[in-house]
Amino acid sequence: SIHVKASVESFRTGNSSRDSHELEILQAFKYPWVEFTSDSVRHEEKVYRVFGQLNFHGVIRPVDFVVTPEYLNGKVRVKGNFVVLLSDYKLERPSLLLVHTDDDLHIDLDVISPWP
Repeated sequence: SIHVKASVESFRTGNSSRDSHELEILQAFKYPWVEFTSDSVRHEEKVYRVFGQLNFHGVIRPVDFVVTPEYLNGKVRVKGNFVVLLSDYKLERPSLLLVHTDDDLHIDLDVISPWP
C-alpha cells in the first residue's frame, strides 16, 4: 500500500505571483493537503502502474499513473507524473488578464523512501 500526503503550499509553478494566486484558488487554508492512497500496483516492464484514489480539494477520484523506481544507497526513489482536470475537482480555472488557464493540472512526483 502506498500513501502520500503533500501540502498544497508546496506546489510551485516557477512564478511567485502565480503561486500565491494559485493558493487562493486551491483554497489552501480550507484544503491544505492533497492525498493519494493506492489500490494496487502493477509491474510493467521497467516501470510500475499505480492505481488509487486522489483526494484533492475535498473531492476523491480514481487516478492511475506510471512511476519509475531508482535504487540509491539502499533507498528507493520513485519518479512519475500525471494530469488531473481542475474541473473534476470543482476548481475554477485561474485567469490572467481575463484569459483562463487550461483545465489540465500537471503533477510531477519525486519521492524518496525514508527508510533504507
